[in-house]
Amino acid sequence: MENEKYTTQKTLGTVPTPRENFVFIIVNARIWLFGGFQEGGALGDFFSIDIFSWTWIEVIANGNAPSKRHGSSGVRVGNKIYIFGGCDYHQKMCYADGYYFDTESMWWAKLPELSRK
Repeated sequence: MENEKYTTQKTLGTVPTPRENFVFIIVNARIWLFGGFQEGGALGDFFSIDIFSWTWIEVIANGNAPSKRHGSSGVRVGNKIYIFGGCDYHQKMCYADGYYFDTESMWWAKLPELSRK
């Protein structure tokens, strides 16, 4: 392990702006980045990078995408990315909702709300 080092990888394409508190999930040979926070507020953009060509794309997807937010939780199940919650402090709003993105069909969908008893 003594010879292992971190290196900087040059990338191509549409590189996302610097941010914090984003969702970052790998599915197959792509890493998907959603939302986050930068000076000026929450973000709702969506990017992906191919880990072989190191090329970024801004994802233009169909369906019902989540609003801009940061601090969300994300998980991968098969070829789908699930995103839960998050906040947009400029709107004084925190969310208790969930969405999923199908990486094959490039489609967002909102999860049905759970009853709170």
